Amino acid sequence: MSSIFTIELLDQIAKATGFIKRSGGEITAFSFMYIVSFGFFLGSGRIALTYLVAGLRTHFNVIITPQALSKRINSSSSVKFLKSILQKLISIQLDIGLKNFYSEIFPMFTGI
Repeated sequence: MSSIFTIELLDQIAKATGFIKRSGGEITAFSFMYIVSFGFFLGSGRIALTYLVAGLRTHFNVIITPQALSKRINSSSSVKFLKSILQKLISIQLDIGLKNFYSEIFPMFTGI
């Protein structure tokens, strides 16, 4: 993920979607994306708010209650933020996949 999304790009997406309204908040765009994407590793395959909160505290020095994290996860702005990230990832994957697929099939047509 970090090879595709820089912290600056994630912050731009977060501001554009309303996930971040002001700078200096406890949860950053990167920490939120990381926790909701890979947080199940922190709980040995189980997803629970307590594991996610513990992961935020351990890895990002963010102290938040499970209830506050639940509210943040279920907000419409977080849905828009994660949806934008997923759309960008799919777009990149399609570009790479189609480019590689067609370059092998039609090597004589470099302008396609």
